[in-house]
Amino acid sequence: MSSSSKRKKGAAVGPGSFKIANQTVEVVTNHLLSMLPADAGLTSKPAAKLLKAVTLLTSKLRSRDSDQQVAMERASLQDGVVLNGVLIPRELMTHVLSFVPQSTLAMTVAFVSKAFVSLSRDPLLWRSVSALSETEENKPALSKKISMTTVTSVLQRPQFAMLQELTLSKNATLSARAAKQIAKGEMSC
Repeated sequence: MSSSSKRKKGAAVGPGSFKIANQTVEVVTNHLLSMLPADAGLTSKPAAKLLKAVTLLTSKLRSRDSDQQVAMERASLQDGVVLNGVLIPRELMTHVLSFVPQSTLAMTVAFVSKAFVSLSRDPLLWRSVSALSETEENKPALSKKISMTTVTSVLQRPQFAMLQELTLSKNATLSARAAKQIAKGEMSC
């Protein structure tokens, strides 16, 4: 039998070749202890170096986890949303959010995470906008004149790029000039 076939699976074969993926904590600990001189105690220099290395290792692993989390968040902004470690496609999330009232999109969903801010501002969800109160559709939500500046600043947001229908309260007034500008897409102040 060759010497390699006599080795236990995962046993040390040389510096840097110990595989810990399938090992118990006790086996890993024993391997680390085998790296120290037999007489090394907790306060010895080699043990202090090993403990310092473990602290550094912990820090680097936390940084790696953080980097992976940031990468997943960036990917989710483009591709969808990561929920419990699963990437839900953007198209599916947009479809689900199409059933959510716009006031909830703006005032609640947008505060969940950066990915949800991006989703809540998807132009597909804002093709039709009503300035009427959702709870009081028959009562005016706005009782004062809306300035062209206000309308322009709101409608120039990217989320309204596909806007097809804008409903204002009966009591809200817009000048004829402003209404024409909106209809033509000429929303400069």
